[in-house]
Amino acid sequence: MTTWWASSAEPWDTGLRVVRQQVTPYDADDDPVVLQSVRDDHLRVTNDSREDRYIQSLITTSLLMAQRRTQRRLLRETWKLVMSGFPSAHIELPYPPLIAVTSITYIDSEGDTQTMDADEYEVDAPIGPEAVRGRVRLVDGGVWPTPASVSNAVTVTFRTGYVTPGVSPETVDVPADITHARLLVIKDLYEHRGISFVGAGNVVSKAEITANDIWDHYRDRTVSG
Repeated sequence: MTTWWASSAEPWDTGLRVVRQQVTPYDADDDPVVLQSVRDDHLRVTNDSREDRYIQSLITTSLLMAQRRTQRRLLRETWKLVMSGFPSAHIELPYPPLIAVTSITYIDSEGDTQTMDADEYEVDAPIGPEAVRGRVRLVDGGVWPTPASVSNAVTVTFRTGYVTPGVSPETVDVPADITHARLLVIKDLYEHRGISFVGAGNVVSKAEITANDIWDHYRDRTVSG
């Protein structure tokens, strides 16, 4: 069962300038959608490896489509949330599921970069296929530091993606139906390489309709966008 946080009248970052920056992209070796399996088992290509580059591009495209639709990160990535200051309460992190917060740094009034002690804050990292966004909040009685008045005053570095909780070494574990929807899109793009269905004024394939229906089940609908 998915637990949703109650929506507030205002998003957590009201009044702040917030920018998302990718630090480390996903490793293709983490992807459960593998070129050889797609080519030989799913597409059943008969021209050996001559279209491998094209098929690999479809694999990448399907991943990007799934991530845009769900507003999640399927494979392990590292991101920064750069803010103009600390919020009044918690910090909400995009692209669930959250794996961990690596650090929280801020620029002090002297222009020096300081790192908050991990004992000063707590990290809520919901788990499960439909996990909502992670949050960072102060420990009871804590107070956020006072940073300099600059646009990049505060930086939260965090890791995101689907992994099996409590397993060492860390294991990628993307929900099977998300991956299946990617395979539907890959096959459709490979076989048609163009428009296959037109409905209600939108150009979209039947495979994409099905894939989107699957991905919508996982879509991050957090009120603050």
